[in-house]
Parts: sequence; C-alpha cells; structure tokens
Amino acid sequence: MGTLYGDTGSTIYGFDNKTEMIRINPAYYSFIQRFQGVLNYLTNYQCALFLEKFNEQGDTTNLLLKVENVSKRASLDQFYYLLSSLYKGNCFYCGKSIKKKQLAHADHFIPWSFVQADQIWNLVIACKSCNLSKNDKLAEDRYLSSLIDRNEEIVETDLVHRSDMKVYSERKLTDLYKYSIDNGFTDFWAPMKIII
Repeated sequence: MGTLYGDTGSTIYGFDNKTEMIRINPAYYSFIQRFQGVLNYLTNYQCALFLEKFNEQGDTTNLLLKVENVSKRASLDQFYYLLSSLYKGNCFYCGKSIKKKQLAHADHFIPWSFVQADQIWNLVIACKSCNLSKNDKLAEDRYLSSLIDRNEEIVETDLVHRSDMKVYSERKLTDLYKYSIDNGFTDFWAPMKIII
C-alpha cells in the first residue's frame, strides 16, 4: 500500500493506518469505473502471464482465454423458467404481469458488475422496462427484504439442494448489499411511478 502511495505521490488515494481506511481520489475512481472493462482485461492478462511462468505442469495453451472467461457474462436463460414460476409471471420490482418471455428478463438484484456470478439467490424476474432502467444500479433497500423473503421460500423447497443455494445465507446477501454501497453503488433505483 505504501509503495503505490509513494510512487504515485498520493494522487490515487490516501490512507489512514489508525482507522484502516482508504480514500480514493474521486477523479481516479471515476476513471476506474469508466474503464473497468479495459482494466479487467489488463489484470487478466497479467494473471495469465504470471500463471504461465510458474505453472510447470499442465497445458497453459489458451490460458488467457480461460482466465478472461471466468469473468464473462453468461446467458441467464437457464434461470428464466425457474424464476418465472417463483413470481407467477410478475415483475419482482413493479409487480406488472409479464405475459411473453421476450418481455421478461432475469435480473441480478445486486449488479453483476459487483458480484460477477449467476446465483439464483441474487436473480429475480423483471419486466423489460424495469430491467433496462435499473441497468447497473442497486435497487432500493425495500426490495432487499422482499428478496430475503423469496429466498426463504426457496430454502423451504427442493430448490435448496441447488449448488448456488448451498452458499446462500441472509447475512451474506445483506452484507453484499452493504458492500456494494461501500464500493460506490449509491445511485439507488426504484421503478418510476406513473401518475394519471
């Protein structure tokens, strides 16, 4: 920590050993968020180079591709039917009935850019409008308790045996929600209310 701090002349961040807190310069934080994809690729590239250098056994062919694929998004179609049955075809956020599959989306409650995993305990069904407007934002905390309740229902069914539910706990979900706020997800989202 001190070397990077010293080498950059404290322009990227400052830290306090007593409180064990780091304060990132807002300009650098904005840069990191804007170019997170490029930084992710650079990190993966350096990780692959490191692994190739020290891996004396096994095939390192296409290692960079393998490392990059760890953080790539996959299709959520496999979750769609399961989630649809849990919500009886209604949007988790606005409650609107979703009649056609093409109008429904599986959404990461805590944004994928923070969790980077497809786990049923973090996925909900959203109408196209809610999903697209939520995008990479964090839903308001009132939805957190709804998701916790929904996950409790899953725990009481046969779905509890799913591998992704074996790592679930209410505390883990709540902590991840808080950590996402601590890591800059402060642009809270809720469906727009239409007044007629």
